[in-house]
Amino acid sequence: MFNPVAEIRLDRLLQNFKKIQEHVGKSLVVPVVKANGYGHGAVPIAMALQKEGVNFFSVFTIGEAIELRESGIEGEILIFSKLTEDGLPIAIEHNLTVNVSHLDDIDILKQFAESHGKSPKVHLKIDTGMTRLGVDFDDAEKAILHFSSQTAFQLEGIYSHFATSDEGDPSYAQLQLKRFNKILSICKKANLKVKYFHISNSGGILNLPDSYFDLVRIGMLIY
Repeated sequence: MFNPVAEIRLDRLLQNFKKIQEHVGKSLVVPVVKANGYGHGAVPIAMALQKEGVNFFSVFTIGEAIELRESGIEGEILIFSKLTEDGLPIAIEHNLTVNVSHLDDIDILKQFAESHGKSPKVHLKIDTGMTRLGVDFDDAEKAILHFSSQTAFQLEGIYSHFATSDEGDPSYAQLQLKRFNKILSICKKANLKVKYFHISNSGGILNLPDSYFDLVRIGMLIY
């Protein structure tokens, strides 16, 4: 008997990436290569994209990020999983960007930065309606004010995640986008400047052109 074989065409992957980049214009396109590139092979996919000039990737676990680093991936790598205190030195060692998804994470980061004299790069995740991971939307202003009032570490990005952007009814995704725009307004009022605001995933890229902001994250769409 013969076993089934999946053939991955990297040239098609690169073609997909270029089409997505053209579609979103000036927004930075960040491939998501978590779960071994959705089963397609994270390392060969990231290597092929890096050769084409891609210098920002995202993964779920710190182990996935280290695998990319040890395979020669040199650009930015954002980790989606919850921040852990023991992961901070590893993040610094491998130049990884960590995810703040709870108010308590800010205190952990501050204490670490003050005791070590440095901190990894940080993205703050606000839960605008996915209800999976992130600072509660009602606490968004509190989190933003925490960041705006400290100097121990630099907040590089603020982001959220659509729950239903790939479904037929866009109303819930539009509600999330409205909430995310309110977060931008809070940042402006607090004079908090960050490099990246991002909420758009594959569904958002296809269905919500007002959601592109500085950066878009592409998961299944690139595959």
